[in-house]
Amino acid sequence: MSRLRCVIFILPLIGYPHFELTAQAQSKSPKAGTSTVSGRVTLKGESARHITVVLQSQMMDLSPDMPRANTDENGRFRITKVAAGTYFVRAIAPGLVATGGTSFGPEGKSLNLADGENVENIDLELKRGGVITGRVVDSKGHPLVEERVELLKLDNNGKPGAFYFENLHEIDSTDDRGIYRIYGLPEGRYLVNVGIFQGEGRIAIQSNPTYYPRTFHPDVTRESDAKVIEVSEGAEVSGVDITVAEARKAYDVYGRVVNAESGQPVAQAWISYSSVSSDGRRTGGGGSKGERSNENGEFHLRGVLPGKFALLAAGGQDSEFYSDPVICEVQDGDVHGVEIKARQGGSNSGVVVIEGTDDPAILSKVSKIQAAVINRSDQMRGPSSRITVNPDGSFRAKGVRPGKNIFAMVSDPELQGLIMSRVERDGVPVPQREGIEVVPGEQVSNVRLVYNYGILVIRGEVKIVGGTLPKNVGLYVRSSRINMPLSNGSDIDTRGQFMIKNLAPGEYELSLFHYISIPGEGQVDELLLKAISQVKQRVIVNTDSQPQVTLTLDLGQ
Repeated sequence: MSRLRCVIFILPLIGYPHFELTAQAQSKSPKAGTSTVSGRVTLKGESARHITVVLQSQMMDLSPDMPRANTDENGRFRITKVAAGTYFVRAIAPGLVATGGTSFGPEGKSLNLADGENVENIDLELKRGGVITGRVVDSKGHPLVEERVELLKLDNNGKPGAFYFENLHEIDSTDDRGIYRIYGLPEGRYLVNVGIFQGEGRIAIQSNPTYYPRTFHPDVTRESDAKVIEVSEGAEVSGVDITVAEARKAYDVYGRVVNAESGQPVAQAWISYSSVSSDGRRTGGGGSKGERSNENGEFHLRGVLPGKFALLAAGGQDSEFYSDPVICEVQDGDVHGVEIKARQGGSNSGVVVIEGTDDPAILSKVSKIQAAVINRSDQMRGPSSRITVNPDGSFRAKGVRPGKNIFAMVSDPELQGLIMSRVERDGVPVPQREGIEVVPGEQVSNVRLVYNYGILVIRGEVKIVGGTLPKNVGLYVRSSRINMPLSNGSDIDTRGQFMIKNLAPGEYELSLFHYISIPGEGQVDELLLKAISQVKQRVIVNTDSQPQVTLTLDLGQ
């Protein structure tokens, strides 16, 4: 029988969220452009024929609409009519992997492409991936069918972690015999497990009434006892079998939502859950399976695994109430009598304006803008709430929790060029990280959300002199507009070039930053970090000047 399940895992809160959220949007066909990308694909130094090469945009998953071409008899490809943008150049070849991949992100080469460019010699080198295969059975030897198999990849320090593998979701489940076969793996060391991991700060809610606790090969429940599987290029490792621990029961949670003042039931309240810190004083990210309270305020959560978490109630976008988190702990039985109290919330109201353009077509998009209100309480906090904007730019965020609340931009591909630049209250700018203080039930008005429209671009390159950058260190460039809390950035592509888009006219400071591209490759030298942090340059951008900039990182100082 198929063991379909929906499992939510949420880790403890360790920091505040980024102030830009992403709206889910359907992928659209890319626009035709004027650029060309060409190169060659090789396998073990030989021409790789009939390989599909795609340009994967940051704004879409793999789809038939992406710019693409097949390699010829000499392994060469040429992709024409490409629109300007940021892409990963990737070879789609099941069972083969690109060299030089990292633990996350698509394998391939990044490319910041401008209009009219003819980019050549984007060469990709492939090698044969490895295979891990085995069988998964229960304690009676019966095969587990459609059971998901998870791989953890060890870094150079022996620390396990998840890794990015594009097609893993298509080949990571057992068949009707309990057999799985995961192919196209980069060489490395792996741990193999099935089942659900339970730990502090993790919530697990699923569809099935029973679950299997996480079990590693060879039949152990502790990660430290798991056997490391060595995968080399093109090799197949078989017999990686797992006999899972005994199935355990999931439980149900019953409760109701009531008005904190009157005690009356609150119907149609969304029930959500979030993680709880080890001291029980803070909550982290949240989720929901769509459960709502009925006309009597009652709700029923099914398939809850043992653990401690917080329950909250939210009334949706037009609701006036919020709720405080209620700590709930499931041990060895169903939980009854949970009561969530809904309280009258405050509100933030005002207007959204677009600066930087007089174009009526752009100004008319104000009603498509969405923002989120996020409570920044240092202790218990509820989920963020979305607000929508009326055609005249006015808005009212309801059910706002007491404490400091910030506005976060909800990015949408259809609103490219619009960036939230500042928030004002009574005409005075509000520091982005401080937010607007709301006391219980307060109706805050005269809030102004200012969006800046920009279509200008800063292009440039980063030159490294006096040494070589360690292979585990990646670079990106961030632009900060002078005297405004507004920033944008760009990764540096395989040619050392960057492209910062959606800028309004003004003066910007460009700064160089680093990230760790290969976890576990050792510490980054402090002198290197200092050298990176000192690379800065100011530029002026306007309709007559979209500068080409060269940032120089001197590793010989």
